[in-house]
Amino acid sequence: MAAPFQFATKSSSTTGTSDPLAGGSPSPPPASTSQAASASSPTEPALPVIHLAAQSGDLSGLHALLPEGVDEGVANETDGQGITALHWAAINNNYQVCKLLLERGANVDAVGGDLSATPLHWAAR
Repeated sequence: MAAPFQFATKSSSTTGTSDPLAGGSPSPPPASTSQAASASSPTEPALPVIHLAAQSGDLSGLHALLPEGVDEGVANETDGQGITALHWAAINNNYQVCKLLLERGANVDAVGGDLSATPLHWAAR
């Protein structure tokens, strides 16, 4: 039996803009929740901080980024492909992160990535 799909990013450890549903290869996210200073290539921008925190399961970092009463736009920040933090939390099977993002207004129907998939599609992956 194959190991569970944990972290879905392209080959670089500083970015994770690839769509894992479109065949991106898994690799661990950066160790910190700060936005990566540089991308692996000029065409791949760094992920937003909230994406890195959701991808790595950094619940305390997400609480700091998403205090109660925060504007829903923060929870729905997208990268260049329309991918949200909820997509990353869903594909990494992180219930607590998904719950927090949804409580702070994350759009469960957000469509992003090469295959125009929702967080539910990513969770099913």
